[in-house]
Amino acid sequence: MKQQLNLISRIRDITSILILRTLLPFEVAALEFDDGSRIEEDGTKRHVFDGTGAALISSEALGDNLVVTVHEALLQDANSDLNLCLQVLGVNKTIWSMDAEALFDRICAVDAAWSLLRVLRLAQPEGDVLALAAKLGTIAHQWAHLRQLQFDGQHISPAQVKLIEQIEGYAAKPTTLSDLVVKLVLQPDPRGSAMSVRFKGGDYDREMPSLDLSWRVASPMRAALPEKATAKKTSRTVLGIKVTGSMLPKPTKLQQEVLDALAGAQIEGREVKLIKRMKPALYQKVSDVLVELGGLWYTAQQAHVFPDGVEEHQVRQSIDDVLATGEIYTAQDFEFFATQRPEVNRMVMLADLRPGMKVLEPSAGTGAIALAAAEVVGKSNVTCFELMQRNVETLQAVGFAVDGPRDFLEVPAQATFDVVLANPPFSGSKDVAHIEHAMRFLKPGGRLVAICSTSWTHANSAIARAFQNWVDDHSIAVEDIEAGAFRASGTDVATKLLVLQAPRAVAAAKTEEPTEVAYASTALEVDTPRITGKPAPDTVMEDLANAFF
Repeated sequence: MKQQLNLISRIRDITSILILRTLLPFEVAALEFDDGSRIEEDGTKRHVFDGTGAALISSEALGDNLVVTVHEALLQDANSDLNLCLQVLGVNKTIWSMDAEALFDRICAVDAAWSLLRVLRLAQPEGDVLALAAKLGTIAHQWAHLRQLQFDGQHISPAQVKLIEQIEGYAAKPTTLSDLVVKLVLQPDPRGSAMSVRFKGGDYDREMPSLDLSWRVASPMRAALPEKATAKKTSRTVLGIKVTGSMLPKPTKLQQEVLDALAGAQIEGREVKLIKRMKPALYQKVSDVLVELGGLWYTAQQAHVFPDGVEEHQVRQSIDDVLATGEIYTAQDFEFFATQRPEVNRMVMLADLRPGMKVLEPSAGTGAIALAAAEVVGKSNVTCFELMQRNVETLQAVGFAVDGPRDFLEVPAQATFDVVLANPPFSGSKDVAHIEHAMRFLKPGGRLVAICSTSWTHANSAIARAFQNWVDDHSIAVEDIEAGAFRASGTDVATKLLVLQAPRAVAAAKTEEPTEVAYASTALEVDTPRITGKPAPDTVMEDLANAFF
């Protein structure tokens, strides 16, 4: 019931509920509504249009069933009142069918629940009324069921007798439910309302029907993304070798029980509370999703709290996106493992950074490398790219001008940087693809320092052999980073640290017209020694750096 009440509490106006009632063939069709929407009848069909004339939803009576069709215009806003109503009714497809009388019962229950929540909010504007509404709804439903059994002359079990006594105790002393409930009268006749309730500040008793909200709510339906937006490259050419498989991250599929728990979460401002009781293992999975979305657990509030500046509609949107797709992109999906300070320091030293240099960080994460580089060259001289939305927001918060989430492999190369510092994703030769692409951004003779996997050093694949030769042609140094260096970030794999140099410019032949600058294609023109194996002492590396530049 709490899942339904949570959704119903977000419905701002009763108009959407009335619209859905008029879709039923045995209801009188109201032609216009206060929000400008209208209904048109076409034989056995009814169509709802918004104030601009766009079709929102249609219904058609087929035997005992009502077939509901949800149109594209309604899917554009998953948080509209009408869309929320469809979610709470369990409509999970754009063409959906249900017994018309059963659907009518659901709509009436939603109507009664919405009215109850409205009254409770008027009585206690700042309080949490969902728990009280759930309690009253449960009592009304239980009482209606028990009195129907008595009316039909059926056997009442000892447990049911005890439940009757408990409910009658609430009626005798209604304030035990809440200070807001000043009067509760149980109705004996099963053919009417279950009970009547008077709330504090009210001047009359309100009739409450049986609130049967026992069905499963649906995830929000959304408009389909344009084909271009969902297209993913399944292969690309890296170092002349065709590499199959997308270079983009793959999302984590969530279990239905996790989605159900999220759908029933209570959202108030920046706080999200998990009100559904669940086993510890399930709770941890749901909590992990909220943490991935940006909500950190605060014991004092007994809630996951999103950062300052995040508004309630943004919290709802992020959760709705997960419910709509059944997926979430985690830090692990993006292969984001923050570079630790010792490795950052080593990279900056090997890069031989100097004030005013232009630096590129193509997979900037939360800025561990970029911030260290900025201490030397200045933040305005560091350009960051990042694909993970939450990391983009972090980079922007610390002062980097990041142009939204962007796939670095799709950024056109411009040889304008003195140094590239990178810790790219590894799987599926992503590190090879990122490092090769990043080299194109360097000025002639520029330096690239990158962390990468070790697989290319021992694999016998075409891409591994090509990368071995390419590294050999461009390397200044290749160092080992032992397993455990990234343990604090969630991985224990051993890695490599590459120090590569872009080919120096070769003077072009003189012509009357300007010509493009030609570059040496191999390290034969870049007369630099190569160092492999364990890290050399800092003094040796500094001497080498001074010799090269």
